[in-house]
Amino acid sequence: MTYQNRQTNDFLEDFITFDQGTTDIVVRGVSATTDRKVYRNSNLPERNYEALLAQGRYRITPNWSVEGNWTHQLKSDGNYEGEAGQTISPSSFGDYPEIIHESRNFPKGHLTDFQADLSAPGPSTTSASAASATSARRCSAPTTRP
Repeated sequence: MTYQNRQTNDFLEDFITFDQGTTDIVVRGVSATTDRKVYRNSNLPERNYEALLAQGRYRITPNWSVEGNWTHQLKSDGNYEGEAGQTISPSSFGDYPEIIHESRNFPKGHLTDFQADLSAPGPSTTSASAASATSARRCSAPTTRP
C-alpha cells in the first residue's frame, strides 16, 4: 500500500498587463502590435493530488504470473487542468488581471480527472465501490547455453 501526495507549484507563466504596454514589430515588411509579456514562476495555478495505491502480484508457475493494481483518489483539486502533453506553454493565469478575475475564470475545486476509484490499465470507473484487477501474463523461454 502506497500513499501518494503531489502538490505542484512554481509554474512557468506569462504575465500580460495593461501597464506593461505594447510593442510594434515588423517581420518581412509586415507590421503588427503585440502585448508585452513577462515570464516568471507563479503559484497562482494550483494542483493538489492525494491517492492510495495497492499493488499485488502472484506467481502461478515460474513462467506465469498475475498482477493487479488499484488506485483510490482522495483528492484531485485545484484551479488548473493543464500539463497535457509535452509542451511547456503558459496558461491564461496572470493575463490581463485588470479584466479577468481569478474567482470567476479559475474556480477551485475537483479537477476533471477526479474519480473515486481507478484501475489501470483499462477503463476507469467512477463508482466508489468498484475495484478490479488487471492481469498480465509473462512467458519466458528457458535459457540455453552453447
